[in-house]
Amino acid sequence: TQSRKVLKSGGKLLFQILNYDRITREKISSLPVIENELIRFERYYKFPDHVSKIVFKTILRIKEKKDLIENQIQLLPLTKKVTESLLLQSGFTNLAFFGDYQCAPFSSDSEILVVAAS
Repeated sequence: TQSRKVLKSGGKLLFQILNYDRITREKISSLPVIENELIRFERYYKFPDHVSKIVFKTILRIKEKKDLIENQIQLLPLTKKVTESLLLQSGFTNLAFFGDYQCAPFSSDSEILVVAAS
């Protein structure tokens, strides 16, 4: 197969995901509600037995229109170990993992995983 480059040579990649190591270990069933004067956004997880994916359900309420949008999808929980392996396989050699945007060290209790790769 032919590979396609996403970054220019010497480019950098920065992204953030939730800490799925923590979410799956603690079987976290919901995330904090995001709410303001316009919307209310609820997020829930279910962990089916013997399945590598988790069920992610969202409920979005648009207050002005009183609309309700619900969605459910299976997610592959991307752990730090899998993330590191995929980046190395993709040719990244300089990886840094943080637990927040202030560059605190990543730990198993971090809420998020911030990744810098080049």
